[in-house]
Amino acid sequence: MDHFNRPRNVGKLENADGQARVGDPNCGDFIQVWIQVENDIITDFKYKVYGCGAAIATTSAVSEMAIGKSFREAIQLSDDDVIAYLDGLPEGKRHCSLLGVQGLHTAMADNLLRKNHAAYCRRLELFAQAGLDLLSFHRQAADLIPVDAQRVLHVGTGHGLLPIEMAQRKQPLFSIDVSAAALHVAQLNAVHYGVDEKVDLQQIDILQANFPPHSFNAVVVLAALHHIAQTESLLQICSNLLEPRGFLVLGDWNSDSLAVRRQIHRQQGRHCDQTGWSSDRIFSWLQENGWHFKQKIMTNRWWFAVTKKGD
Repeated sequence: MDHFNRPRNVGKLENADGQARVGDPNCGDFIQVWIQVENDIITDFKYKVYGCGAAIATTSAVSEMAIGKSFREAIQLSDDDVIAYLDGLPEGKRHCSLLGVQGLHTAMADNLLRKNHAAYCRRLELFAQAGLDLLSFHRQAADLIPVDAQRVLHVGTGHGLLPIEMAQRKQPLFSIDVSAAALHVAQLNAVHYGVDEKVDLQQIDILQANFPPHSFNAVVVLAALHHIAQTESLLQICSNLLEPRGFLVLGDWNSDSLAVRRQIHRQQGRHCDQTGWSSDRIFSWLQENGWHFKQKIMTNRWWFAVTKKGD
């Protein structure tokens, strides 16, 4: 009753770092939440409530509980914690406690999406300033994937540029990456662009994968070949995974661009492995092993090859 009569932290943050709308104003309780975040600490929590006394009280309680907590601590707050904080709720009102916690967690997710997208845009701009247009590279790769291919494997999800591009084109793509961190960023990017339910991302090492032979009618290896020292093993695996007459689409940066990427990664305190074969060596291996080039594109920044086996 105290939190209902004197709700804490009511209001709105004009420059919020995260916000949420939870519930349905047309048929029941509804809240809006705004949070301020510094160094992953929730420094302020404001809200507005349209709903019953329990919805007001529980959201007020959540605001007090959340302020000062780290994201790691706040994500663990539960409905039971809120009920205990209020010394209980009438049984018929327990469902109202969902709104405050759900609003908090949704606002935290919005904050993560904002920070991820800001970092994503900075990365695109940084590479663009160095002459590497990541978006154009991935769009051109998407243009090379046969439009009628319904079972497409993409090796090297990275930050999700190709899966997002393909989802926006409504073309199916199954994308894998060995890095859980990269997949996390890719999933957040997909959420930002509203295609998270349309992308299929999984953590799988292509060199250890156990897909049945001939599982795909197209395999795409994009901006990953320079990372993989076992290039021949990778190409053989791709060959086994493709159905007869399937397409192999390869793309990567040329040596000058890889040097630029190395420099950018060093500036960011990161290490960029470059242990794979050169494009010339890859082309020679494909020709020696019965692959036929349908298209070969060489630019001053990247290269692509679309090959087919069994013509």
